[in-house]
Amino acid sequence: MGKGWFAREKEVEIEIHYVDINPTAEKTLLLVHGWPAVWSSWRNQILEFESTHRLIIPTLRGFGNSTSPADTEGSTGLADFGNDLVCVLEDAGVEGAVCVGHDWGSAICFDTAAEHPSKITALANSAVPYFPPGPFFFSPAQIATRYPTLSYQVYLTNDRYLAARELNARPRELINGLLAEVGMENPPPSNPLADTKTILGVWRDQPIADQKLVSKVEEEYWVDAFKKSGFESTIAVYQVKNRKRSVDIASRRKTHVINIPALYINPTEDALGNLRPTFGPMIEKIPNLEIKDMATNHWPQLEKPEEYNAYLKEFLANL
Repeated sequence: MGKGWFAREKEVEIEIHYVDINPTAEKTLLLVHGWPAVWSSWRNQILEFESTHRLIIPTLRGFGNSTSPADTEGSTGLADFGNDLVCVLEDAGVEGAVCVGHDWGSAICFDTAAEHPSKITALANSAVPYFPPGPFFFSPAQIATRYPTLSYQVYLTNDRYLAARELNARPRELINGLLAEVGMENPPPSNPLADTKTILGVWRDQPIADQKLVSKVEEEYWVDAFKKSGFESTIAVYQVKNRKRSVDIASRRKTHVINIPALYINPTEDALGNLRPTFGPMIEKIPNLEIKDMATNHWPQLEKPEEYNAYLKEFLANL
């Protein structure tokens, strides 16, 4: 485990748990999960790359066995997660790694590459593109007016404690509801990501179908992890204070260009909606970017692991 700290402000002691596989390998992949997930969401990639690469797979601060500062609203921005990743790499004795991220993990990898360019040698991200800071800050409510499928973030922001209570009471249903394949059986009456007042409530009295992306043993591990941490600390990253802080820190950088090889896997059937119209800044600021489309929902590494792994393997072979 490593230690994280309060980015650019003051040191605090937290514990970041991580898995370290094949530590004698020459090249390292740093696999970074998103929400609501845990480190083992990379199981298919672990099986594919464990013999060829060193794999370092952290559990993000506030998730499962990784702790977080008491003041999560002031210490759960992208730079804080990035500092945690740097700590993990230093604790493992790794000078640089390819950062492979999904969802918030993607945003964290992009931000860490911009803030700590000597630590990240290449990027392979999916589901959340790179958003370099612009001249204006947009709140989740403002973003949701343009992208209604991101309305759940308004709920997680404005009703954080209510949301945490809802999710803490029903972690298995959240996992089953959001680990949904394209064409899932028994879909909810409306998109659970497009509601500003609830996530699980959109199913009303309708049962949530069992997910098919991870085994029941794996599902139990996820449930236990969220029971241990609770959801309050895991949704702190959505809070306006943390978002503004992330933008403020990023805005102080001399450049927002990321001059390393990068792969972005775009899930074209994502329940979050079509994000391709937002790719302009990412394409402009990452000159060595390759984009691959995958016909999956939000979880390409779980839904079509063979295709995902093939894209990642090809990208790594060309580094």
